[in-house]
Amino acid sequence: MRDSSGVGDPSPMANSIRKTTYGPDGEPVVTEWQILDESGIIARNGRVAIVTGIRPGGIGEATTRLLAIEEGFQVFTLERELSGCQAVDRIREQGGRVEFVQGDASKPDDIKRLLDTVAASAGRLDLLVCNAAHAGNKEEDQFGALTPEKFRRFFGDNFLSAYIPVDEALRRFFVPQRSGVVVFLASYNGKPGPGALLGQPAYAIAKSGLTALQAILVARFGRHVRFCTVLPGLILTNSPNYRKRLASKANWKDLEGQYCPAGRLGKPEEVAAAVAWLASDQARYVNGVELPVDGGFGSAGLQFPAWNAADFRASYVAAVEKFLDQNLLNKAA
Repeated sequence: MRDSSGVGDPSPMANSIRKTTYGPDGEPVVTEWQILDESGIIARNGRVAIVTGIRPGGIGEATTRLLAIEEGFQVFTLERELSGCQAVDRIREQGGRVEFVQGDASKPDDIKRLLDTVAASAGRLDLLVCNAAHAGNKEEDQFGALTPEKFRRFFGDNFLSAYIPVDEALRRFFVPQRSGVVVFLASYNGKPGPGALLGQPAYAIAKSGLTALQAILVARFGRHVRFCTVLPGLILTNSPNYRKRLASKANWKDLEGQYCPAGRLGKPEEVAAAVAWLASDQARYVNGVELPVDGGFGSAGLQFPAWNAADFRASYVAAVEKFLDQNLLNKAA
């Protein structure tokens, strides 16, 4: 093996140089960013991750906890709601190294500020988890209820919130390092079949766009950077949408779980485990994949409860049609 001090290499940070170890075939084996200060070089060891979207009780919190506590990452999080601080505090109390930055993943200035923080504090980036999203409501976000403004908001929250961080991370870290992993959190709703029946066109279109984005990125940067997508199914989080459903029907999660061959809703920790595996060296030859974490939902198609399945489906379709009819009447008035 041979070393390169990185002298003369373009650096994404003014106060850093890159040290790369190459194998016998000339390919990079290990890349480390080293931060320069007045006393000399400070080596930054250990892996560094960014997780966007870390609301309490969600996939982002579970992923950050797993990465920080069990996998040993130093994790930087971005969340536009201050409630993200609660999730970060809980992880810190358990010994995780986590930094919180308040901001919107769909806004370039907020992402630049986040990456400035990573550059100054860690000097490198190994993993970017694009989790920030806004799922909306499957009964309310159907055709006939979507204004152009609402569509743009869904596109920003679910596509630009991944595109902008990836674009900035590639430019400032992954391409100069010639290493890195990106994991997108998409959705079964963006796939044909069950997603089409559930509707939510703006959310589905934005999430399906991540598949096309991943293909382009793998073709362009896949030699040194890995890009993978996780497709969560029905996952029980602490989202406002799920809290609303639980408040209206106490056994909602049991009924909803019957959609799935597994017979239950998934847990955020089960999605986090998939993200951690994709980011690990065990998956170093896995690139450009979409990994469902849905208890078989996407494979088997939309399931209905064993009790009176036809009536259940008819009542669901009728409820959606009633909502659309009422919405169109309101517009006409």
